[in-house]
Amino acid sequence: MSYFNAALGDRPPPPDPAPSDSAPPAPPPATTPTCPLCQGELLEDARLWHCVGRCGTRWLRADTGQLVDLAALPFGICGCCPAAQALVRSDVGSAVCPATGSVHLLLADGTAVVAEQLAAGRCLCCVPAQPLLRISTGVICPAHPAAPYEWNGGAWQVVAPSKNSTTVLAAIDAALQANAAKLTMYGLFDLD
Repeated sequence: MSYFNAALGDRPPPPDPAPSDSAPPAPPPATTPTCPLCQGELLEDARLWHCVGRCGTRWLRADTGQLVDLAALPFGICGCCPAAQALVRSDVGSAVCPATGSVHLLLADGTAVVAEQLAAGRCLCCVPAQPLLRISTGVICPAHPAAPYEWNGGAWQVVAPSKNSTTVLAAIDAALQANAAKLTMYGLFDLD
């Protein structure tokens, strides 16, 4: 019987195996990758590659084996894994390591620090969160140094300023009229 006008018959015999006296082909020699920008030599350190040529670019070897320019990573690399990983965006606006789930705070200079390893903790009034700075009287937020923090239950927490409702409403009206109202992450006005 034929299907689609094809003649059916016995399967062809398998090809003869290679003679056993010949040695298997040698694997290709491992080559050090060259810099895609300047063709300079790259030196490796924990999946990070540094060009020692004229450009000095740093590269991350992706899981696919491709080199990714660190400057092209929007959230940088993690600081919690022995082999560097590219950080990914989390649902709260911070960066997260895909391997461990550790939250990283992105500093103004482009570096990422692990939030759990901060001595003073992280700011609760900024989005994305920033590390708190330790001063002689406690801690302060670098973006809002006037916001008071107090030690409560094993963590630094923002102390709500005591203002009466008339003062707050007047400040909101003034900010709206001056077209200078700022919203915080909870939708409340920031009345600096």
